[in-house]
Amino acid sequence: MSLNANALTTVANLKEVVGIASADTSKDSALERIINRTTLFLEGELNRKLKARRYNGNTATPPANIHATTNVTDEDYLYFSGSRKDRGGDAVIDPRGYGLYYLPAWPVRSNAETGSIPFVLSPLLTRDSNGETWDDTALQEYRDYLVNRETGELRLLAGSFTPGVRNYRVTMCAGYLNGSAQPYVPDDLEGLCLEIARDVYRNSRDVTSESIGTWSRSYDKSKADPYVEGLISKYSRVIL
Repeated sequence: MSLNANALTTVANLKEVVGIASADTSKDSALERIINRTTLFLEGELNRKLKARRYNGNTATPPANIHATTNVTDEDYLYFSGSRKDRGGDAVIDPRGYGLYYLPAWPVRSNAETGSIPFVLSPLLTRDSNGETWDDTALQEYRDYLVNRETGELRLLAGSFTPGVRNYRVTMCAGYLNGSAQPYVPDDLEGLCLEIARDVYRNSRDVTSESIGTWSRSYDKSKADPYVEGLISKYSRVIL
């Protein structure tokens, strides 16, 4: 077993929390599994992927298809319909009449950052039996749309998005980096991972069910932890 690239903490940090000497490697494999599972659990609870990765369609296996800093594997482009949520779509119209789409991963990384790629919003050009064609140059950031990179809000500046089926494609890099790069995995988010991982290691959390295969856990809500709930709320997106 090895630590996944998307892991929110390190074996060394978890060892410190659970009181295992750094030189003791006898439990490293177990600690790696716990960190990997806890990271997946948090991503599920927050409904977002957290470590930086590129959404650029390069989903094949060559070693180059990873983020240069986090080593997380590239993923497919992000697609959205442009139709409004109240009509079964995924976009909304803000109070000023601008089309608004909430990106499923954030913060959006800088275009020029090491390991990143430029943000591109591409409208659908054609769709036929040969597939789809996208226009990567029709829309320009700052002229046609704005991206709030910290919150992951994509706002069209010329009215609402054109409704349809998979009408837009997004190329971007989004998520937190390792170490001290900005914005890096926040200390309290790593602390939350360590808090849950420690309790999983000690088997002290009040668990009502567990599935090891895909790592799902249900906790006794009557004994909910305000610290855990507060941080999950902080890093979740609530859209009214």
